[in-house]
Amino acid sequence: MNPSICLGSIEPEMLVHYWLGELDESRETHFEEHLFGCASCTARLEDLVSIADGIRALVKNGAVRGVVSHDFLERLASQGLRLREYQVAQGGSVNCTVTADDDLIVSRLRVPLAGVTRLDLVISDQEGVEQERLRDIQFNAAAGEIIYIPSIAFIRTLPATTICMHLLAIDNESSMQIGKYTFMHTPGK
Repeated sequence: MNPSICLGSIEPEMLVHYWLGELDESRETHFEEHLFGCASCTARLEDLVSIADGIRALVKNGAVRGVVSHDFLERLASQGLRLREYQVAQGGSVNCTVTADDDLIVSRLRVPLAGVTRLDLVISDQEGVEQERLRDIQFNAAAGEIIYIPSIAFIRTLPATTICMHLLAIDNESSMQIGKYTFMHTPGK
């Protein structure tokens, strides 16, 4: 195969599955045969790994916040990141903090999601004033929870405060709150 011209270019999704170790042995062998003989696809995989490493560094440094999957969270934990997790039931509250030893804070918002087609996460102060809205977040209805990672860098700057998170099911431009979660934050030491 001419390394500068790829006739059997690998789809980006397949590159991700390979990099995450999600291919069965047969597909992985076939993939590697192509990859080792194709400079173009090898370069694309290296670019993907570089992007993922950059994202991982941003998450670890607290510059990124957002909703993540259970699998993504497991990968972070398996890589040795120290997670401080808070699981909160619908309508529940939790006392929370962050310490210098924590790499990430994880908010597990328990909620039944059957029948929900679109979901927004709203973060407000204790008076209910919206501070931020994550629109149309991804979710797995069967999981029964939303996993949110806030910016740990931002959380470290907060004084004692109360933060509320609201999950809103969105349907044809109307919304219905399906969960409210209260986090009573105390600065760590």
